[in-house]
Order: sequence, then structure tokens, then C-alpha cells
Amino acid sequence: MGKRSTLLALAALAFAAGLWLFSGTGKENMLLASLKDAFFPRPRFQLLAEVDPRAGEIVRREEAGEISSSEKGQVSPERAGAQAAPPSSIPPREGAPATVRQQKDRQGGSGDLEKPKTTLPAVAEAQNREKEEDKRPCAAKRGGVPAAKVLFNEIAWMGTEHSPQDEWIELRNWENREVDLSGWRVQSADGKFALVIADHRRIPARGYFLLERSDDATVPQVAAGAIYEGTLRDAGMHLLLLDGACVVVDEINASGGWQQYGGDRATRRTLERDADLEGWHTSANVGGTPGK
Repeated sequence: MGKRSTLLALAALAFAAGLWLFSGTGKENMLLASLKDAFFPRPRFQLLAEVDPRAGEIVRREEAGEISSSEKGQVSPERAGAQAAPPSSIPPREGAPATVRQQKDRQGGSGDLEKPKTTLPAVAEAQNREKEEDKRPCAAKRGGVPAAKVLFNEIAWMGTEHSPQDEWIELRNWENREVDLSGWRVQSADGKFALVIADHRRIPARGYFLLERSDDATVPQVAAGAIYEGTLRDAGMHLLLLDGACVVVDEINASGGWQQYGGDRATRRTLERDADLEGWHTSANVGGTPGK
């Protein structure tokens, strides 16, 4: 045969051998797989790495295709670092919670998470609160010797321009010495109103001591000596000032109405003590003169 015939015969033989290889079973398939891997290598799909910014741990997942078992779960540091996206730009997997950084990015601005709100009272206010464990009225003792000459000086029974609930009571020390008010009480004769001044509260010589209702914002310009709960009834009250031994130091019997002594609810003018300490009058100043 000529050269051309020889080449055609070889091509036919190669074609037949190829058909035999691709249609074989058992060991022939193993040989076929080896030949395929050798002459027709399949592409290895790269791994996508997700980097947890908090711990630096690489979480790997196979995007597509098949890889050998020796390659599964292995990514070199260089490869992971090159392929890892910035933490804030990686979307969370479906159903998984967002990371702290992702939560911040979604909120915008500086990225700071909102701080939890609290309802704790200010330290100064907490220190000014009277004894919570003992608000019961004590049995008032008359005829005893008071611990000091500390008297009611001004009463905002009508509240202030800001709020009718911003009531306050001012005490005045007429002694030339500081007086310890620990355990002193202001209470109504019927026992429905009672407050106890906490320990270590002192009123300076010839000075003032302010009792404010609910919080220290009642009279913003003057620091409260103590904070109390309860209300001064607009219809009037009989108030007693008692020392630590429950001896009556001072009182004002306005059970028939505050107006019989003074104060104006419409103009928010307070009830003030006369200079001679014998009577009362309506303050010339709207809101009174607390601490003065």
C-alpha cells in the first residue's frame, strides 16, 4: 500500500481504539479517567474566603465545581488575604446575623451603636434623697426643748410657673451655728404627708435648706438639701417641723386654706415668713426667693 493508505489505516485504528477506551467499563474506566486527567485537566475553581474581622478566622465555602479532597478546607494565607473582601462589604449569609461592623455600616454616621438608655437617678439626686425606709409620721412631742431654732421660712404650695407640681419648702436656721438635720421630719398633723431628712444633712449658720418635690430640677438655680415625694394640698394643710427626737420645732396650721396666710396660685407667688417671724405674707416676687 502507499503512504496515503498507511496513514488512513493508522487513523482508523486510532479511532477504533478511542471508541474502545471511552466505552469501556471497570478497569478501562480507571485508565480512561487517568488519561482524561493527564491530557484533559479539569479546571480547579477557586475558593472564596470570608474573614471574620473580630477573630481573624477564615470561613471557607466551595463556590462551584469539584476539587480534590486534599484541597478541601485549605487556603493559603496569601491566597486568603488576596481574595478576602473588606469585612464591612461582605454580605451576611442568608439567615445569619449581621456582624457588629455590618450593623454599624447600616446605621450610617459615625457607626457607633446607640447606647442603652437608663433610668437611674443622678448621683447628686440620689445622695439628696431622704430615708426611704422610714416615711411614717412619728408621734409629735409638744412642750419639749427643740434641738435648734430652725423654722419654716417659705412655702411654694402652688408650685412654680413651670409646673404646679414643682412644690418646695424652705427652712431657715436662725442659730449662729451649723445644725445637723439628720432625722428631722416635715409631716402633716393628720399623718398623710411625711418626709424624713436623711443623715448628714446640715444647714449652715443663718442659712437655708431647700426641700424639693420629686427631683432637684424643681428649683434649677438652687441645689436641693433633700428630695421628697408627696404633695402639698392646695386646700391647705397643718404642717409640723420635728427634730430628730420628734419634738415640735415649728408649725403652720393652714388646714383652713393656705390663702389665710398668703401665697397666690394664679400668679405663682409663694408664702413667705414675716421678718419678725410672727406671721406670713405673699411674696412680692413671682416664684418667690428660694435660698435667699
